[in-house]
Amino acid sequence: VRVEANYDEATYELTKSYDMEGDTPVFRLKFRSTISFWRRIAQDGNFSDADIAMNEITVFLPEETPIVLRAKMAKGEGEMLLDDLVLTEFVTEGRMGEYSFSMDTPNPVTMESSSITLAMGEGTFRGLSNLRARELEIQGSMGEIRLDFGSTLLVDTAVLARMKMGEMSIEVPDDALYDPESRVKATMGEVNNGMKRGQRIADPELARRISLDAAVLMGEIRLEPFRVRPGSRMYGQ
Repeated sequence: VRVEANYDEATYELTKSYDMEGDTPVFRLKFRSTISFWRRIAQDGNFSDADIAMNEITVFLPEETPIVLRAKMAKGEGEMLLDDLVLTEFVTEGRMGEYSFSMDTPNPVTMESSSITLAMGEGTFRGLSNLRARELEIQGSMGEIRLDFGSTLLVDTAVLARMKMGEMSIEVPDDALYDPESRVKATMGEVNNGMKRGQRIADPELARRISLDAAVLMGEIRLEPFRVRPGSRMYGQ
């Protein structure tokens, strides 16, 4: 593991530690403010995005090494590029800000479950199918979440997605067999379910199955097959 950091050492702290849990080596990285939020307000007169932008932490993870990756991020921006990693578990939690991850190469191993949480802000998650998680849980409180599984589903996947207030969009792979028992609803809002237009699966017996239990309390939820790619609007392509 290699860490490159550029940050305000007067008011922030970066700590790294190595440990063992049984026979498994553990690397922990923590980055936090050393002064309180209210002191920062009193000292600077305000708290702006510039206070966050001056800090940049980049973590390089080893390829071809099985990794349990757990990440918690608070106010700011976070980007994860997961290509060529071997993930046995992936859990990420964003509290407030803008977060994204992409995985363009298939995970060499299959995960039983993976979890993504975003309390407030905007999240874009590309290549979800490449995680190869049999169960995927997504939780959002307020903001906008975009879930892009890519063009091919690699394993049968059960998706539980919840959003309290905001917008959630889900792109289902072209070759995935959509479980007709899937549930997509908005308690107070709008549902645009493009999967109701039907699918043209070349060989349903060999196709991987995706089942969805997706709901928004207040807002909009969109479900589309990958081939129509609202991604041109979502990712600026």
